[in-house]
Amino acid sequence: MGPIASVGAGPSSIKSTFLNQEGIYSTVFHPQHGELFIFCRRLESNLPLTGFSKSIIFYSGWDSRQLLLNFGVRDKNNHTKALFTSLTPTPNSNHGLHVSTDGANNLILRDIEGSPIGMWSSEGLRKGFRKHRAFVIVDAIETRSGEKFFFEFVSSSIMLRKFDLDNMSVLEELIRKNHISLELRMFITEDHPHCANRGLGADRVRDHGTAWRYTKSAIEEIFDSISIT
Repeated sequence: MGPIASVGAGPSSIKSTFLNQEGIYSTVFHPQHGELFIFCRRLESNLPLTGFSKSIIFYSGWDSRQLLLNFGVRDKNNHTKALFTSLTPTPNSNHGLHVSTDGANNLILRDIEGSPIGMWSSEGLRKGFRKHRAFVIVDAIETRSGEKFFFEFVSSSIMLRKFDLDNMSVLEELIRKNHISLELRMFITEDHPHCANRGLGADRVRDHGTAWRYTKSAIEEIFDSISIT
């Protein structure tokens, strides 16, 4: 199969291009591992793969707005209260937010003093990670001709995670080692072009949920790979 023109205007539309081919679906059935999600990646890319989205369960007195008002920082689109940021067990230098486990096997969002703000339950995270106990990765080479992007899909593999992620202390260590990332994605809208051009009124909370992603090192360290092409 040769290069295929991207269905989008830029290089980020790799999966849409793959799924746009006749007879291609977003999942594939495997007789041993069941229905597997398909991920696509550029061979030269270091970008993480998004696994799933799971939002914070806030403790009393907290919600997305309060989190933004207390810890939000200016983002690239000039929102003065935004949190597009990765969280780790180490307090972030810009806002102090970080994560750690508790005695009940949950992952807790904390401020710089260690005070709890919200949590991700172990049961909720287990459900998210179980969906990707095994999946398929399709690798592509990206090329460009003028203003057009092309993808050549060159190989695919079944990825099998070596262990379950039921223990939140194990998950915390994987986050610390940058094998798994969790990213807040929220902001308060304002009266400026970025929001107005999207039909967003001012002073509204836009929370896209917390993205849980597998970094390139995770693919190499915590998954076994079985080539299928």
